[in-house]
Amino acid sequence: FWTEPGAGVVKGWSPGLAEPKVLAESLTEVDAIAVDASHVYFTTKNDLMRVAKSGGEPVLLAQSPAFSPSIDMDSSHVYWVYDEEVFRVLKSGGDKEQVAKEKPVGPGIAVDETHVYWAGLAQILKLVHD
Repeated sequence: FWTEPGAGVVKGWSPGLAEPKVLAESLTEVDAIAVDASHVYFTTKNDLMRVAKSGGEPVLLAQSPAFSPSIDMDSSHVYWVYDEEVFRVLKSGGDKEQVAKEKPVGPGIAVDETHVYWAGLAQILKLVHD
């Protein structure tokens, strides 16, 4: 699964397909991507969305003035960085939740089943999540 930012599409390919399948199109500034067992999660200029791996209509999960070039997830949430804050939203959608604030952050983020990790100025920060 991958994005083609210039074309504004999210694509997928699996064995048995002759060519990649377009999962979502006509997107503005599509960028970050993460994949779980059933969905592809991706960002556009101002939206965090998901689409089924088989394709279909993209679903809006959250909006932000901008998204970092990386997103990650645990079993229930998708995480991202904006400005000096770390946010998350349920994979099914809902209200976004601020996880950390007022710490210098870079655009990268990583998540495992117990912690959220992100880059600060000359340091890697982590926070336990539920």
